[in-house]
Amino acid sequence: MKSYRIEAKTALFVIILIVLFFQNSLLSVSTLFSYVDELVAVIAILYFISGTVRADKFTLAVIAFLIMLWGLFCNMHFGIQESMIAIVEDVISNFKFLFVYLGLSKYMSERGCDTSKILKGVFTVVKPYLLILVFFAALNLVTDIGMDAGTRYGFRMFSFVYGTPGHLINQMTYAIVLLSAEEEHFEKKNFIWEVLSGLVMVSTLKTRAFLLIVIYLALVYFFKIRNRRRLGLEIGIVGLLVALLGYSQFEHYFATDGAPRQMFVAGAVKLVREYFPFGTGFATYGSDAAGTYYSPLYNYLGFSSRWGMTTTNSQFLNDNYLPMVFAQFGLIFAVIFLILIAMYVRNILRDDKQFDTPGCKIMTYAFILDVLLSSIQSSYLAHYSVVTLSVMFFIFFYPNRHNTINYLD
Repeated sequence: MKSYRIEAKTALFVIILIVLFFQNSLLSVSTLFSYVDELVAVIAILYFISGTVRADKFTLAVIAFLIMLWGLFCNMHFGIQESMIAIVEDVISNFKFLFVYLGLSKYMSERGCDTSKILKGVFTVVKPYLLILVFFAALNLVTDIGMDAGTRYGFRMFSFVYGTPGHLINQMTYAIVLLSAEEEHFEKKNFIWEVLSGLVMVSTLKTRAFLLIVIYLALVYFFKIRNRRRLGLEIGIVGLLVALLGYSQFEHYFATDGAPRQMFVAGAVKLVREYFPFGTGFATYGSDAAGTYYSPLYNYLGFSSRWGMTTTNSQFLNDNYLPMVFAQFGLIFAVIFLILIAMYVRNILRDDKQFDTPGCKIMTYAFILDVLLSSIQSSYLAHYSVVTLSVMFFIFFYPNRHNTINYLD
């Protein structure tokens, strides 16, 4: 009976990971799949609060709870967002990155799972899918097959069937985590598979893809070639490379008058001033719920007359993380929220010390830098992708009670 329970748990983890990996595709099958990441986050936080917790993680939970109360107070005080469903969705969305960390890190240290069998199950789907992507990415270079999202640098930007290359980039970061985990657990050489994943990322021709690849290669150099135990000045070098590579896109998105992100920054500054020291509350600005339930602030700020920011075409309305944080929570609690993120990062780096392998360190820093970098140009920390990446990272690169001995061997 015990063996059956273990196998059932392993199968459940495999199913969850595959569904999360292809969540964007499954949305076309049923809109119910849009709630998978929220469901995982809610289950994680319920598990976290179900028993005793470490003091450092309890501190994170308390700070998050205080920020939630403040945001809800702002909702009640100003009444900008009248939909309770929108507010609940936004509360979960804003904190799901933390929920997953708190719940899953506790689960892995207390119960754990058979990561080897989980990897085998997931790769029966992911590796064939990766080969399909490589084939169509190559085909997209030489002929128009309707899988591009426009052109850049004279080449078609590969997007497969998703319409936007960003989904492919996210999937390839998942793939690299899984491939790296297989190297760690099985000592298997996945260099070719990792190169293929990188080539798919490059085929999107997105600046974020190039930045993530540079970061990954830099981490491999520092930890595997130079055998660094920790990063100090090296982080500054990586940051400089990222800044140099991403400056043109940053300038285009944030410094160009009339660009959606520039408008969101200007709108956030205006709201912080007008509502100081309060915020506008959950689901009112920059979040997915604010776009779906169309916040009255968008009419007030004149966004409703701009293409991509209307009630019928809202593709640019949920792509702004920091402006959302400052507008919805106000200046003081936005700073507290940023401190919460810094504490979250510190906790992950400290937990990483339990495993001293180069591969684990590469993935730890890659995970953190991916989350932080992606949140500059998108609402990544509030996106469903952060749940998928987090679940994969914490399952395969976090102290695991079930197979810690095998992992260290």
